Amino acid sequence: MNIEKFIARRKELGFSQSELAKGICTQATISKFENGGKMISTKILTKLCQRLGPKIGTFIK
Repeated sequence: MNIEKFIARRKELGFSQSELAKGICTQATISKFENGGKMISTKILTKLCQRLGPKIGTFIK
């Protein structure tokens, strides 16, 4: 997973971590994921990627 691409896309779209998380997970979950501390479930990751627009494969190294 290319977390840097994930973060760049979130920022490009103007989402805060809280805005991206709304209705999917907590802001803390995204923070832990983006800081490399915790991998999130495929279900949550898929929903976040759908919100960011590209397919999940875009973020795979």
